[in-house]
Amino acid sequence: MSADIEKGLAGEHLGAPPYGYLRNPDDKTRWLVDEEAAVVVRRIFLLCMQGYGPTAIADMLWADKVLTPSAYKASKGIGVPMVSENPYNWHQSKVVEILEDVAYIGTTESFKSTRLGFKSKKRIPTSKDRRAYIENAHTPIVDSEVWEKVQVIRQGKRRRNRTGNVSMFSGLLYCADCGAKLNLCVVRDKSYFRCAKYKGNSRNKECTQHYIREDALQRLVIFILIKYQSRARRTDAEPMNL
Repeated sequence: MSADIEKGLAGEHLGAPPYGYLRNPDDKTRWLVDEEAAVVVRRIFLLCMQGYGPTAIADMLWADKVLTPSAYKASKGIGVPMVSENPYNWHQSKVVEILEDVAYIGTTESFKSTRLGFKSKKRIPTSKDRRAYIENAHTPIVDSEVWEKVQVIRQGKRRRNRTGNVSMFSGLLYCADCGAKLNLCVVRDKSYFRCAKYKGNSRNKECTQHYIREDALQRLVIFILIKYQSRARRTDAEPMNL
């Protein structure tokens, strides 16, 4: 058994710590909580619990001028220098990465990748069932119950509107033009869905402005259900040809 495998199975950290953690200066295989960054991590999980999606969370962090993980590390002199021109340019992919990382509940996930061959330096991701998960490997930033609830929310991906309700259409609608998901919005107590890649005054404008009201969708669904119900009744009423 190689030294790296032994270390991984022992819960020692083989890679760099994720955002929210720092290497222990006394033992580089162990992590310490970076309280300043941990506050942002907890906020991201709380916002998800409140029904905000990754894009909305990224926009909030952008608006509040919260440094991105790479910009934050650069400001602390950790790792490589920052490349991005805007240090607050959070992306939804990074938010998703944080929300799905088991490291934040104190679990080490080892052997995430493997080499293509003995002589190859290129690495490819390994399947989840081939990774090692060591619980209580370091201090958690997020409560395990909160993390589990967030995973359930992420699987359903249904978001609450400002009235506290979840639309029956949330997570099910896609833009006919670009294929992106339609996000639920509420303006003056009127709910409607618009393309996730278009936001009027936001930094994201990858699609055109178009939307559909939730009540119009409800009427359409009811119309289709009545139509199919009527057709089913006619079929049942027809005499059988023996």
